[in-house]
Amino acid sequence: MYSKKILNKDEKIRILLDSNSFNMLLDKNIDKAKLILEYSYKDPFIFYRSPKKTVHVELKEVSEFNLKYDESNNIKSINYKTKDDNGLLYFRKKTKDIIEYAEYFLKRSELKDSEIELMKMIFILAEFSRIDREIPYVLITTDKNFLNNRIKLDSDFTLSEVNILDINEAIEIMSLYSKFQNLYYIRHNYKVNKGYWYDLAFRKYIPNYSFDDINLRSFSIRLVYLLMSVDEMGYQYYLGVNNDTHETMMYHFNYFISLVSGIFDSLALTTKNKYKIKFKGDHIASRISLNKKSGKEFLKKVKEKNSELRQHISSFSNYINLIYKIRELVIHREMFEYLTVCNKRSNGEWEGNFLKLNIEIYKLFKNLKEKKIKYEGINDWGLYEKLIDFKCVDMYLFAKRALEEIIIFSKKYLSLLGYSKVKSEEIPKWLKSSVEIFDKHALCYYS
Repeated sequence: MYSKKILNKDEKIRILLDSNSFNMLLDKNIDKAKLILEYSYKDPFIFYRSPKKTVHVELKEVSEFNLKYDESNNIKSINYKTKDDNGLLYFRKKTKDIIEYAEYFLKRSELKDSEIELMKMIFILAEFSRIDREIPYVLITTDKNFLNNRIKLDSDFTLSEVNILDINEAIEIMSLYSKFQNLYYIRHNYKVNKGYWYDLAFRKYIPNYSFDDINLRSFSIRLVYLLMSVDEMGYQYYLGVNNDTHETMMYHFNYFISLVSGIFDSLALTTKNKYKIKFKGDHIASRISLNKKSGKEFLKKVKEKNSELRQHISSFSNYINLIYKIRELVIHREMFEYLTVCNKRSNGEWEGNFLKLNIEIYKLFKNLKEKKIKYEGINDWGLYEKLIDFKCVDMYLFAKRALEEIIIFSKKYLSLLGYSKVKSEEIPKWLKSSVEIFDKHALCYYS
């Protein structure tokens, strides 16, 4: 999903489920679909679903749109009723016009019934949004033809917001939306405070964490703050593109970079202490580093003590080098130039908050592990290469991908240092219970 205004502190978000998609997901016993449905009656969410028979109890519990048709098979009205919201919407769009647009949108005249029904839901969603644009509406589907071309929908429905999500994006939006309203759920009926939520999120991703080293304690604090900083960027990403969100996102991005480099330093110091590593110049803090340039002698000693660990560091060297180079730029040098990119194409238009890359950093981006394209030429590292004069990066997309990488890197790093997963009996019962609940039921999207 590209950057757009979805979050609102004062309104509940309306979530429309494509019943065909959720029937299929539940048939396959997909946990993420079940997780979404767990929250169908909790603030700040109001759920509806498209008309469709289902055998799944959890989907039956979601209020179904009741569509009334006239003699020409046109939708006359939509009745809806939930515990928080009910009403009647009169609908004027003719079925033949909806089908004609679906043929134009999908670029074919042979349409499945499910595609026609989904397009009807999109027109209904657009009508709700047109009436009150302050209330956010989203539709969750698995249909790739619609998901891959949603930019086109945004361009065609100019008087409304048409927000179409896959299930991963839905969990991300739901997680950010609830926390944006200061609601920290670890289960649909179990709220905690902000600090405890992020502590549990840390324990979900780093199960082999131990408190026996002061540098590991600083590692844990930094990683918790890292999760917070990604969310802070996520809030700005889904508040839309403007100067304020750009400035605020850049503030959190710069902090994010300092935290990641700090995590590398914490791991390096933990390694030095564990193996009692000594080398000429080891009194200079900057030389105890995973950065191959400043930590050259330190890394040689790491190889002598634990060759597998040194190999692990090497396998992430492109990522580590990029982080340190960005840190140098944002802390010690001229910082990034930021810009808004407006992309207008025949298949739709979008805009986003970006950072302009210099040649040196752009080349480091190109060295990263292969990246899939998320939308319109932007890959999952946030790199955008379609501008003629320069290349740029989306801060939030980069931060999400960089967070995934640091979690993978840190988990194995600690394991190679000998920190195996904490034994069940070593965890207090109250904490163990919360960790287990969070792992299964929290709206957590980081990795």
